[in-house]
Amino acid sequence: LATPSFIDGIPEFGMDTLDPYHIERLNLTLPGGIDLRRQDKAMLDFMNSNWRMIAEEFGNPMVDYGVARVMKNLRRLLKIIPLNQIILEPVDL
Repeated sequence: LATPSFIDGIPEFGMDTLDPYHIERLNLTLPGGIDLRRQDKAMLDFMNSNWRMIAEEFGNPMVDYGVARVMKNLRRLLKIIPLNQIILEPVDL
């Protein structure tokens, strides 16, 4: 399977994060209302300084999780509403 010429980078997804992302706020709290605002600052600084490593390490699992959730919900939808009621134009499969 050949990938298009515009797709380079992470082979599993055919992409690469070129622009750094910036996280501005975290809400880290523990059960019992323990406030972690000081740790929030340290965590934000680390995440914003190491954005590429974090994207490479956690990008695949997050995308996999998102795709699995979408597919699960799509299957549930198609059990309730037949495809021919969703797509109104004839489709050759």
